[in-house]
Amino acid sequence: MEVRTSDRFPGVEWVGDPGDFIRVDESRCDGCANCVRVCLAECFEIKDRKARVRTLAECMECAACWYVCD
Repeated sequence: MEVRTSDRFPGVEWVGDPGDFIRVDESRCDGCANCVRVCLAECFEIKDRKARVRTLAECMECAACWYVCD
């Protein structure tokens, strides 16, 4: 399994190959909520000042969350 991260996109990681799933690294998430705002599928929520994956059922694998994570 491959975990792809970037210094530019610290909080959201693609786990495995595209099409597998995403996860939020809460230790690196600053709670900016950019992922919540850009996700058309509403896969994210903010709890305790951190982004969390709410559901992946509707994830379109667009990577918008990954691109806006700062």
